[in-house]
Amino acid sequence: MTAPPLGALLLAGPGIKFVLAVDIVSYLLSAAIIASLRHRQLPRSATDNGFRALEEGLRGVVKSKILQGLLITNGVFLTANAGATALLVPFTVERLDVSGSSVGYLISGLGVGFLLGAALSPKALTWLGIRDLLITTQLATAAGFAAMFNAPSLAWAIAGAALIGFPGSILLITAETTVQRVAPTDLLSRIGALFFAMDSLSVVIGALAAPALVGLIGLANTLNVIATLAVLAAPITLFAVPGHPAKLSRIR
Repeated sequence: MTAPPLGALLLAGPGIKFVLAVDIVSYLLSAAIIASLRHRQLPRSATDNGFRALEEGLRGVVKSKILQGLLITNGVFLTANAGATALLVPFTVERLDVSGSSVGYLISGLGVGFLLGAALSPKALTWLGIRDLLITTQLATAAGFAAMFNAPSLAWAIAGAALIGFPGSILLITAETTVQRVAPTDLLSRIGALFFAMDSLSVVIGALAAPALVGLIGLANTLNVIATLAVLAAPITLFAVPGHPAKLSRIR
């Protein structure tokens, strides 16, 4: 919430080289902290590699309808999210007619929404079933995309970003919590790796497709297509994710 406007402030002051230096130092500090942690190394077999882990994770997902549904609907939603992220600067400069550094304020608005959503998510999980909560937050997040992309000014766009972050936070927390509840303990890391791989693939596809689509139909139309794509995650969830809580037991 605070780092994006701070980055814009540093960019306007010391300049981009100083911003990059601060960023590099932050990563080095993070690496040093992680290196200081003590952990117990688990034994690994000779055949234990990344691709084999993803294969075992895929087999575990195939055994669970709810994990299958989550994998697909997450892919659709995160592809739309990646496309929106890739176009934030053109949206800010061309549609809102403000400096590209104002993207920091949009991300701060998103951060505010994420904080509020994270605080509410434990309660939200008790109000609705997993499927209904996923559908509700997917539709609400898509509405936030539409509000931000059609905002008449930067202030309204920041409010739209907060509307994205609030249900978006609950959506991501619900999906990850469900994976941890459903996946068998011995396959949790492999299934988690598969979901992370799908998330990363969605980011690549969305980030590449969005600029290409802008060249075909223009920025304004592309932004609304992205909002529509986010809506499509909801019907996929309706048909792909089981609704009964009893189906959330771990796979055996």
